[in-house]
Amino acid sequence: INIVLGVNFRSHDLIVQDAAKIVRAIKNKTNKETVSYRGAFPDEHGVIINYGYDFSNPTDVLYENFITLLKEQFNYAKDHHGADYKVLVLTRSGDLASNLFNAAKSFIEWKGKEIGFMTCHRAKGLQSIVTIVCDDFFNHEENVMKSNIYTASPHFSGLETTFSQIEEDELKRLAYVAVTRGIRRVHCLCTEDSYLKKLLR
Repeated sequence: INIVLGVNFRSHDLIVQDAAKIVRAIKNKTNKETVSYRGAFPDEHGVIINYGYDFSNPTDVLYENFITLLKEQFNYAKDHHGADYKVLVLTRSGDLASNLFNAAKSFIEWKGKEIGFMTCHRAKGLQSIVTIVCDDFFNHEENVMKSNIYTASPHFSGLETTFSQIEEDELKRLAYVAVTRGIRRVHCLCTEDSYLKKLLR
């Protein structure tokens, strides 16, 4: 018996619609449609793209802009309840999460556990009133050794895919996890030609 879990009880419909764009880009997947349990309220939104955040070359201005956005979103989220965090800042890299935490430490020091900084992997199962996703999903070089082992393994024979495609799909699934942590708002911090922007267009 196959039981399809097709209703999202966390995020409103605008966030779910944006997340569906990421799912459609995954090559190897079980096809299903996910719908939201509720519509968005006037002060809520789907994924908003915030440009000017090049995390491959962070600057003081980038950190200043990040802290400004963090303050704005915390002020919005602080009176809402029903989440693990008021604001959750998600990255692919643990180093970037630490750097952003250190940059914002003077602001969040007295916030206790209301603001979280972590990787997208660690955030699985969590939820926040506002989620801020940092696009450090940079293109990765192909791992030749792993690709050759995958190709030679009889376990994967007959599958019409490559190790690189498997890795690419996992990256998209990680992006989906990040976006769907948000209950009311999601912000994506990126550059004009960012990976996440291409998935969300």
